[in-house]
Amino acid sequence: ANPQIDYDRLSVGQTLIIPSQDLLTPYMPILDRRIVISIAEQRLRVYENGALLYDWPTSTGMADSPTLRGVFQIVSKEENAYASQWDLWMPYFMAIYPAGGTVYNGIHELPILQNGQRLWEGNLGRPASFGCIILGIPQAETLFRWADIGVIVAIE
Repeated sequence: ANPQIDYDRLSVGQTLIIPSQDLLTPYMPILDRRIVISIAEQRLRVYENGALLYDWPTSTGMADSPTLRGVFQIVSKEENAYASQWDLWMPYFMAIYPAGGTVYNGIHELPILQNGQRLWEGNLGRPASFGCIILGIPQAETLFRWADIGVIVAIE
């Protein structure tokens, strides 16, 4: 972004160009689609061409396993991802950032335990997850079908 700058000789008042966070993402950003998650409001908002398309309640991470704030991107999608560390299924999983090792936090439907019970059912709108962003059953599938790899996800 600053090919003319000698970084060993930066000085006060020198002009630097700082690229938008969107330009630092691993995939080419999809510019007409964006997902914005408000941790304070526990809402997930979907924008297309700058217009609000969906506004849904969500559950983000609990205090001991918080959801990270920042600008990320959907980097992979899996219709039904398995989380071995918790022995549960995460329908309509969209990975957005690494959570350690090969594990990713992402957006997905209410998780399903091995006995078929929905984890955190009835808790949407309150922090409840291990760091992921949780949506209701129809909303997660709708978002999964709408969002391509490369869509920007801003968590604030």
